[in-house]
Amino acid sequence: MIELQTALVIAGIVLFIIIVIISYDRYRLMRIKERESRLREIDAEWQEPMLVRREEVEDNPAVPGDDDHYVLSPEASEIEPSLSLDVDDFDRELRDAEDVALTPIHGTEIRVTEHVHAADESVQIDFVARIPGKNIIKRDTALGLYRQFEFDLKKPRRIFGFTHPSQVWADLERESETARFTHFGMTLQLADRHGPVTESDLNRFSQMVLRFSEVFGRRFSFSTSFDEALKQAAFLDEFCKKFDALAILNVLTDGGRGFSGIDIDRHAQELGMEFSGRNYYQKVRRSGVRTGRLYGLANLFGNGEIELENEEFRTDGLTLFMNIPATKRPVDTFREMVTDAKSLCDRLGGKLVDQNRKPMSDRGLEQISQQIRKIELEMEQEHVPSGGDIAVRLF
Repeated sequence: MIELQTALVIAGIVLFIIIVIISYDRYRLMRIKERESRLREIDAEWQEPMLVRREEVEDNPAVPGDDDHYVLSPEASEIEPSLSLDVDDFDRELRDAEDVALTPIHGTEIRVTEHVHAADESVQIDFVARIPGKNIIKRDTALGLYRQFEFDLKKPRRIFGFTHPSQVWADLERESETARFTHFGMTLQLADRHGPVTESDLNRFSQMVLRFSEVFGRRFSFSTSFDEALKQAAFLDEFCKKFDALAILNVLTDGGRGFSGIDIDRHAQELGMEFSGRNYYQKVRRSGVRTGRLYGLANLFGNGEIELENEEFRTDGLTLFMNIPATKRPVDTFREMVTDAKSLCDRLGGKLVDQNRKPMSDRGLEQISQQIRKIELEMEQEHVPSGGDIAVRLF
């Protein structure tokens, strides 16, 4: 009898242990499933945004430097990834950023010696934000967030990343989708030939930087204060107004039915011109991987388009035009443009005229050449050579 009771007790203990083990295993499985579910939610929250494609640009702003001054933004450990940002918090952080971020980073500078400021004052052409960090972020994840804001910006802008593991600065829009980055930098051009940035432009750019910083848990810094950036933008705007000029030659029909699209296309190609997507021709100079635009050839009338797809297209005039400050060796380029214009006159049966449609004399052409030379020399004195990287970006 005692042996039976002992056996039952042992069996009960064994059964209890089995139940405990099964219960614990089920509890662990439940916790694992909960964690997997949470991870899936996080993955869904951090899925790589759909990218919006846009045309590749050729400008190349200065890459952020390594000695930027950090503003008093939150520490990375204090920020949880989020896509929301309270407006009051944004305004408060933005004021802090303006007050503290006063140290310029090293970048491309130009010297402008207009009467509005001292001759030894340097002006940067970009407002730069630097967003350092240790964690590695995929290109498309960063670029997707950038895309949500950058379309609101009217001036040229870029985003750079410090590649992992190669550790070089690179333009995110030109890197492959497999690229990974640690640090980031964003630039907004302060002015171009269409005018300077405004305070609202800087606010929109800063909002993008703050959102980027919040989502990825990072600190940020600006290259200069808002007030200084607006002053620099005004200086650059004056510079652009001073040197923004086109050299234009017109070829008019000398009677008859005008120039046909077929004839224009044949002779333009024989002169080394290429038809662009905007329905006009361009003369270009290629040097390695870079392409320099020399001058264009367009319809003198209407919207300037040469309608090659229209077999009946004809025009009574063509115009050749050169963007002087954005062209290297503009005097030599103008002489080449004159040669091509005269050749078109001979081939098409036209005549070379000025803006008032009066015959263009050799003396008139020489006067234009002298004016171009004056612009070229003055730009060199301002340390912004015509056709250089800075000039191309500004004009």
